[in-house]
Amino acid sequence: MIGKPCDIEAIINYTKIDEKLKKCIKYTMTFFCAGAPSKNATLKLAENLGVQADQIDSVRYRGNGWPGKATITLKDKSERHMEYIDSWNRILGRNIRKMCKFCVNGVGMYADISCGDLWNLDKNQKPEFTEGKGQNIIFARSKAGRDLLIEASNKGYLYLENYTKMNDLKYIQPNHYNMQTTMSGKIVGMKIVGCNLIPQYNIKKLFEASKEISKVKLMRTAMGTIKRKIKGSI
Repeated sequence: MIGKPCDIEAIINYTKIDEKLKKCIKYTMTFFCAGAPSKNATLKLAENLGVQADQIDSVRYRGNGWPGKATITLKDKSERHMEYIDSWNRILGRNIRKMCKFCVNGVGMYADISCGDLWNLDKNQKPEFTEGKGQNIIFARSKAGRDLLIEASNKGYLYLENYTKMNDLKYIQPNHYNMQTTMSGKIVGMKIVGCNLIPQYNIKKLFEASKEISKVKLMRTAMGTIKRKIKGSI
């Protein structure tokens, strides 16, 4: 099964009560996910590309390159494109589904195999999104996943090499790092305003993940969450 990290987590939880389904799934694979764009975000992307909703045939948020462009295909089969840095930084990434804002599993911790972009860094240790030769970082999170990767590599389907700069991932994938380290502040902020419709995380583990950041940043996260909740943006 291939799906978003939340899809994989859901199916794994379901197989705990359905042995028949469990036997049907040999491998689970996922990709790093920064959140699914909302319908409004998609329509705003179309608007910025001069496309009306009733003209849309299909939407591709990225691809056909690395990182690849956001592409809207019209019913007349013509296409409109927007660069990744513009589509995700200005539109899609700023309006994701509400529950995606409270996800700490964007790196696919429960799949046999998960992979994500291994962005190049500029001189300021910031990810570069200029078009280039694509490269991924791949995690085998189970023996089954590791064995499959090795088999695929031995048969020539994949080229693998060891990655030793694991500490650089906080710079290469800063959004995922920030989501995991600041989530305790978001949960506290939601609880302060009396909202109970939030994921039931182990708060102790969330605070352990927050040890790498300053208390000031954590407090700002909580206060920002409170303000956004009051405004109705989350």
